[in-house]
Amino acid sequence: MAAAAVDFGWSTDLAQARAAADLYADPADRAAAEDNAAHLAVNLTLAAGANPGAPAPGCGAQAQVLAARVQALDARDVLVSLLVRLTLYPGNGATPSTRLTSLKALVTWVDAAGGGDWRYRLTPVGDPPAPTAPGTAAFNIAGWSALTTPGGPR
Repeated sequence: MAAAAVDFGWSTDLAQARAAADLYADPADRAAAEDNAAHLAVNLTLAAGANPGAPAPGCGAQAQVLAARVQALDARDVLVSLLVRLTLYPGNGATPSTRLTSLKALVTWVDAAGGGDWRYRLTPVGDPPAPTAPGTAAFNIAGWSALTTPGGPR
């Protein structure tokens, strides 16, 4: 769930970012998550080097979750850290830039009719672990678990 929220939600497309927040955020945090998604879409557009009001054709962002660290807090709450390869496309055929980043989030089980589902919370949880390149000793020492192989699917 957390990886899907990043893959789908880290977008320069405001509607897509808000849809991800609506789909993956805890219902108690949904309105604030949609606001955060709107800010993220603008910030990703700016980071790509484009004007949020009129981004160039081809402007965008692509997030690929490469690895995770999971720490169970109790039966309903889990801290999830994700290592993300973020590629920013300025548009107009300009060269994209790629960097590693990481995030840390609280994920909680939310009961619902017919069962329930995992949702992310906006609860502050501290700093994420440092991003480290997959396949390196630092990656292994940091405790990351790969979700994908270089150049391969998850």
